[in-house]
Amino acid sequence: MRIKDLAFVLIRLLALYVFVQGIGQLANLFQLLYLGRLSASLLDLSVALFVSVFVASAAVYFLAGWLLWSRSGRLVRLLLKSEESSEAAPEAAAAPEKPAVPMKEWYSLGLVLVGIVLVAANIPALIGNIAQLIQYATSELPSAFASARRQTWIELVAVVLKLVIAFVLIFRADGIAGLIRKIRELGVREGRQTEV
Repeated sequence: MRIKDLAFVLIRLLALYVFVQGIGQLANLFQLLYLGRLSASLLDLSVALFVSVFVASAAVYFLAGWLLWSRSGRLVRLLLKSEESSEAAPEAAAAPEKPAVPMKEWYSLGLVLVGIVLVAANIPALIGNIAQLIQYATSELPSAFASARRQTWIELVAVVLKLVIAFVLIFRADGIAGLIRKIRELGVREGRQTEV
């Protein structure tokens, strides 16, 4: 199996995972609405805001899953563009044996996929935290939610940091993979020196 085929399958599996996460958001919404019918204290909260947050989160998951599924071929070509150029030369020379896939390509593919998972997991949390801050700001007693507001700001900063890490993984995967390879080679050289 070539790396392009493996990447295509992994992106499709990631799309299915993201779809399932969207269904999970809708299940959470139905659970909230069911508990709202049972509990009168939930009626004090803004149910419309909660519904909009859960629907928006599910929509983000469904959109991300659809984009991953429908654009998986294009994503594979984008992620492995350096491999395509290295494969074109051996095919032109009619070499009978294909070269092994470099480890850097595997690392790059893995890092990009981890970045995509982090983005898909944290965008709904970002939307939820922003909606919660809006709800605290429009509350009749804003001072009553001071500690909750601080906690929400802390969660928002954590989510933004996770998204920054995710985008670095997606857009700088080749550089990070090269750094990992250099660190591995450094460890191998040091290990050989201590054996001698």
